[in-house]
Amino acid sequence: MIAQVTIDEVRALPIDAVIGKYETLKKAGAGYTCCCPFHEEKSGSFHVTPAKGFYKCFGCGEGGDGIKFVMHKTGKDFADAIETIANDHGITIQREQVTEEVQKRIDNNKVLIGLVNKANVRYAKELSQHKDVLQYLTETRKLTEESIIKWSIGYAPGWNLITDIVKERGLLVDSTKAGIVRNGESKSYDTFHHRITIPICNVNGQAISFGGRGLPDGEFSTPKYINGYDTDIYRKGESLFGLNMALPALRKSKHALLVEGYLDCIKQHQHGNENCVASLGTALTIEQAKLLKRYASHVTIMRDGDKAGRAASVKDIDILATEGFGISMIILPEGEDPDSITDKEDYKQILAAGQIDDAIQWRLSQFFEDIKAPNEKARAMKETVQWLIEKDIDELERNLYIQELCK
Repeated sequence: MIAQVTIDEVRALPIDAVIGKYETLKKAGAGYTCCCPFHEEKSGSFHVTPAKGFYKCFGCGEGGDGIKFVMHKTGKDFADAIETIANDHGITIQREQVTEEVQKRIDNNKVLIGLVNKANVRYAKELSQHKDVLQYLTETRKLTEESIIKWSIGYAPGWNLITDIVKERGLLVDSTKAGIVRNGESKSYDTFHHRITIPICNVNGQAISFGGRGLPDGEFSTPKYINGYDTDIYRKGESLFGLNMALPALRKSKHALLVEGYLDCIKQHQHGNENCVASLGTALTIEQAKLLKRYASHVTIMRDGDKAGRAASVKDIDILATEGFGISMIILPEGEDPDSITDKEDYKQILAAGQIDDAIQWRLSQFFEDIKAPNEKARAMKETVQWLIEKDIDELERNLYIQELCK
């Protein structure tokens, strides 16, 4: 564990020295500029201000201190970014002894992750033996065999596939903690049964939970999807499905495509949108946004083409604007979703037709929906201005939005 004294030394480094290891900075007044490394541009809108110890891009809105820059540039977490900067600048890395409690937690998590990944292997094997389920995935859901293998999709055929195995090996308690077995009133049983299994992985590609999809004509077809319950290694509101798969594309473009469900995400990847992640069947949380911020500075939202999808988009924009993302969106036709839309022959044209480059402007328009009376318009204007003040939006940009609203 890195000692606080080392972290303090890293924080004290001149920000231009930290960023200068990655970018060619040009002197501009009291600071420096360069082309932004987080989005494509020809002019230098990326500004580094040593006196204040921060950087800001006035093109995409990306900003922060030197540690944050290295995290976003390299995709590393906080601890790894500290080590990288320290090594780059000759700072001796001092470490604090890991307490017995912390080591116990680390060891426990390794056991739980190991159990989930072994269950994942078994589910994948079961799928290969159930041709009817495999046929449903390839013919009805239009998944390629390559996608099924790549995403390690499996099948849980009964109540006791995993339970019987872990009982025999004395691992029932740990398997319950891992979220793959549940304890009923009289007996234990598999958390995922009679369902297609889709592993949810951490950024290292290790399975930490599953999503379970019921077969349409099966006895357990409702609810359509079930999610793994929260454990020591998995928190639904803090995880993003597909993030491990999207990392190479995100590191290159810093642009994420956000959808809702597992199959939405998989089908988008299958059709070339390899920057896609999913919020695990719900509206985005602030914790998920903070996680995504490590790897992306811009997000395009693509939710279901219905009233619920648009409501979710509103919530997504509220969260993403709080975290300072650039935001665009794609509004799908009524009745379509990011999965079904990929099956259309004119898929790309439909996406282009639904593209909204400035999602914040769209969000502001929602304050004025179905409003006619002058007093209602005045109230909506106040709410809009308050919303803009509360979000992490550049001051100039904020003023331009307000001017546009006043027209």
